Amino acid sequence: PDKERMVLRAWKGIDDEVSQSMKIRRVGAGIPGKVAETGMPVVFENVDGNPHYSQLSSSKKVLSLGFHSGASFPIKTKKVLGVLNILSRKPHRFSSDELQLLGSIASAIGVAVENAYLFEETKLKTVELEQLNRDLQEANNAKSEFMAAMSHELRTPLNVVIGNADLALDGFFGEINDQQRNALQKVLYHSKTLLKLINDVLTFT
Repeated sequence: PDKERMVLRAWKGIDDEVSQSMKIRRVGAGIPGKVAETGMPVVFENVDGNPHYSQLSSSKKVLSLGFHSGASFPIKTKKVLGVLNILSRKPHRFSSDELQLLGSIASAIGVAVENAYLFEETKLKTVELEQLNRDLQEANNAKSEFMAAMSHELRTPLNVVIGNADLALDGFFGEINDQQRNALQKVLYHSKTLLKLINDVLTFT
């Protein structure tokens, strides 16, 4: 669909030289191209002198290759994915059962192709999710390392500072003057504030 062209994927009953001449078709060009464009089947019981065939096929490819009747069915689900072509070297009147069968085959191919697309898409999404999970795990590991550093490298020495400041204020290390007391109270106040911030970050995380 992105290139607006059709590529021959499988064939039976024609030789390699003929198949090569049909290898790539532009959507909208010729009978298969019209079927791909409109999503509607086209049936010709006899192309000889058929004005509708002449109108749809500018190259007269079917006739030039010795075919005299044929049918083209869209292979589609929600959108046209391709075209199923049936050709005969003789004029052929398609019965309603034949047309129904060919339509059912085209629909079954459409479902199979759509499932293949979905399977491929699921595989790609799975790979993306696996990468995303790895990235999340790395982020989680980084968070855990950060938590450990906050808890051990920052909180532990800060508790030591607070503890020693408390002891000094209580006179454990000897008498202190008013200037020292004022300085220690500031150390204690800001240390406790910093400790609260660290504990809040750890709780939040």
